[in-house]
Amino acid sequence: MAILTEVGSLTLNAGENIGASCVLDTVNNNLYVACSTNNVKLVKIAADALTRTGVITLSGPGQNDASEIDSANQIAYIGSGVAPGVATIHKIDLATFQEITTQALTGVNPLGSDIDLQNGLLYIGSNDTIDPDPAKWGGRFSAIATSTFSISKQFTNTTGVSTSIKSISGDFLNGLLYAAVSAGTDHLIWKVNSSTLEKISSIAADGATNAIVVDPINGMLYTANGGSQLITKINLNNFTLIDTVLLGNGSDIGKNCMVIDTCLNYLYVKAVGTPAWIYSIDLSTFEINWNLQLSSGGNSTAQGLAIDATRRFLYTSGSETPAKVLKIALLACPAEAEPVIAVTAGAEAEEEGSIKRKREKKLMPITRHRKGILWRY
Repeated sequence: MAILTEVGSLTLNAGENIGASCVLDTVNNNLYVACSTNNVKLVKIAADALTRTGVITLSGPGQNDASEIDSANQIAYIGSGVAPGVATIHKIDLATFQEITTQALTGVNPLGSDIDLQNGLLYIGSNDTIDPDPAKWGGRFSAIATSTFSISKQFTNTTGVSTSIKSISGDFLNGLLYAAVSAGTDHLIWKVNSSTLEKISSIAADGATNAIVVDPINGMLYTANGGSQLITKINLNNFTLIDTVLLGNGSDIGKNCMVIDTCLNYLYVKAVGTPAWIYSIDLSTFEINWNLQLSSGGNSTAQGLAIDATRRFLYTSGSETPAKVLKIALLACPAEAEPVIAVTAGAEAEEEGSIKRKREKKLMPITRHRKGILWRY
C-alpha cells in the first residue's frame, strides 16, 4: 500500500508566485500559502476541495521565509524581509482574514520561526545586520509576546564572522531552542536557552543545514542538509549526531520542508527538483520507506510543507510562477488510534506533552507545538 499518493493540485492566480511556506488551520481545515512577491501575498485555500477562497497582500515590501499558526486562536504570523536588515512580522486574523498589526525587527532578516503556544511566545531566528561590517553580523533570536505582539526579548550571538540562523525549532517543555546556523564557512547546530536566547552549546552540522525539526516524543532532532542531501538524527539527551540517511535522486533540500507524523512515527521531507520529491522516513529504523515524485510543485529552494495528521493529508506549495499547491494522501492511522485536535493552545497540550517522554503505551501526543494535534491510544 502506498504511503504517499498525490490526490489533487491547484494553480494559484497570476502574481501569486513562489509559495515559500504554508500553514494549516486544523480547526477550520484551511490552508494558507505565503507567496514571495514584492509584497507577500497570503492565499487562503479550502483544504477539502483544494479551492482558492481568497488572498490578502501584506503591508510593506519583502519576501517570505517564516510562517506560524495558532489555530485555536485563529491567528497566523507571517514574516517578510528585504535584505539587508528590513524585517516585519505580520499578525493575521484568520476569522476575518485581515492583517491586524505588524511588528518591525530592526536590522534583521527573518529566516526561521517557531511558536510556543503554552507560553504565548513567537520566536524568530535571523541574522543581525546592524553593524556596518558584515563580518560582525551575528545570529539573533527575537521573542515576541503573542498577547501584546511586542518584543519581549532579543539577543545576538556573535561568532566573529558573518552568521545567519537558517531555521529554528523549539523543545519548549525543556526551555530550549535549536537552530541551524551558518557562521562563515562553518555549518552548526546551536542549542539555545529559550528564556535568555543565549547559545548554550553547538555541534558541527553535516553540511549546509536548511531545515530543522525537534521530535520530542523520541527525544531527537532532525536536520535537512541541502548540499549533502542528508537527513541527520541528533540525540537531544547528549546532543550528538547518531545517524544519517541519504535521500538520493540529486535532491537538494530547502527550508520549511520537514514535518513529523506521530501517528506512524514517520518523517516527511520535501526535496527540490524538477519536479520535486517527497520522502517518507521510518523513524524507528531511520530508513527511507517510500518516495513520491510529484507531478508538479517545487523546482527550487522555495517551498512549503504542512501536515493534517487527523484527516491524513500533506500539503505542499511550490516555487512556480504562479505557485502550485499539491495535496498528498497519507496512510491511515491504526484502527485503535483516536485523533484529537487540540482546541486549546496551552494547558492541555503541555500536560499531554509532559508525559510524552515516558513513551507510555496508552498515549502518543503532540506532533509539533504549532500543529496542535494530539493522538490518544
